Amino acid sequence: MSTLCLVTLPNSTEERIEVDPRENARECLEKVCRDLGTLETDYFGLQYVSTRGQHLWLNLRNPIGQQMQGPGPHRLRLRVKFYVQPHFLQQESTREQVYLNVRQDLLEGRLHVQDPHLAAVIGALIAQAELGDADNLSSDLTPSQYPSFLPQMDSSILEMLQAEHLKLAGLAPQTAKYNLIRDVVALVSYGVEHYEVKDASNGQELYMGVGPEGLALYEQGTWTCVKQIEYSAMHQATQHGKSLQLQILEENGSMTTDYHYSMCDKTY
Repeated sequence: MSTLCLVTLPNSTEERIEVDPRENARECLEKVCRDLGTLETDYFGLQYVSTRGQHLWLNLRNPIGQQMQGPGPHRLRLRVKFYVQPHFLQQESTREQVYLNVRQDLLEGRLHVQDPHLAAVIGALIAQAELGDADNLSSDLTPSQYPSFLPQMDSSILEMLQAEHLKLAGLAPQTAKYNLIRDVVALVSYGVEHYEVKDASNGQELYMGVGPEGLALYEQGTWTCVKQIEYSAMHQATQHGKSLQLQILEENGSMTTDYHYSMCDKTY
């Protein structure tokens, strides 16, 4: 008996993967990565959307049949789960999938670029990777000549993007992709999963970012960081249903402060 999984790739194409629902979910991931020509499977994971609209990771050690209901087909999404500097990626095929994942995260707003100049540099690297030298484009530059590399590309960013793109003449597409991954590693939202939460003390709606270093809370709309909590300062975290309570150690380590948040269903 087999189950069909429809796996959406970072380039928005879809892979049809037949798996045994009794086998661990890693079997599905390895089949997808094999088709993509990459052996570095540990950097990737598979996500699915729950009935509440949450983007959840499949536990690769458990069977798909225990994690997803129904006979299928099951809709999954291949995403980078563990982020590293590009020089740690040994295979070109792995770097390509990481690049496409970064490209998608930028476009869908999971990676936030606050600095307009950095946004132009990032857009120029994507343009070089996908369009080639700026000299190949019309001298009468309009926004339509550049695909929507970023969620917001106003005329001022477009002008800076064009200037940065001209500086990249002769840069090979693979090098431009490598440099893009290198540059976005410095973004505070790189490798961070975001959740909608509400501060139980005042009702303020926030985004909570969960990353490799700790938690960060942002104002919705402006993405202004209002609080950062390193894991080393976290004394205890308790979740009951949608209620999350954090006990944070003070700097002297002798006291804790409680923070209460209500978790929403939506994730980014």
